[in-house]
Amino acid sequence: MRFVDDPHGPMLAALAAMHHSELPSSLISQLGSGYTLAFYNYAASSPDELVVASVDDDGAVVGGGFVSYSPMNLPRRMISHTPLFGALLRKPLLAARLVMGQMSSVAGQHGDNHEDDPELIALFVKNGQRSRGIGGKILAHCESVLRSRSRDRYFIRTTEAPDNRAIDFYAHAGFETVRSATIHGEAFRFMAKRLEQV
Repeated sequence: MRFVDDPHGPMLAALAAMHHSELPSSLISQLGSGYTLAFYNYAASSPDELVVASVDDDGAVVGGGFVSYSPMNLPRRMISHTPLFGALLRKPLLAARLVMGQMSSVAGQHGDNHEDDPELIALFVKNGQRSRGIGGKILAHCESVLRSRSRDRYFIRTTEAPDNRAIDFYAHAGFETVRSATIHGEAFRFMAKRLEQV
């Protein structure tokens, strides 16, 4: 297995399609497969983001991850560098939910991230490839890149639900819960991890 940072072409398209199929409830996926690809095209070329593809020995993409080095400004970059407004116009109910959720949650949305630490926005593994340690390897690769950029802490947010296996995955990987919050009408758990420099 190898990792490709900020892939392009067919590999990036495969990664975007996998995000869309494996994370159907994510905001990016809900905006449609066309928007997901546009978002990944932007993110892979942005100095503020890291897109990682996990590739098996046959050259197939089996998982991926997406880190924002500056998550507090990511919504602004999405507005200015992706076709976000067009995608929202095609999804008026989602747009209304986002507006209402934003109004109710913006005050405390980033209360634990005073220094705009990086955030792992997405981590996913292809269906049929799970429970093989791929997610942990993607996470370790992202952490290696973060250390190389002298970052010593990063965040994740995951859905606050009793059956969410990701909470145990991240806790086992060394993350600690910092708070829970409702964003866009959905309950999330924020977790953070300190990275020791090696």
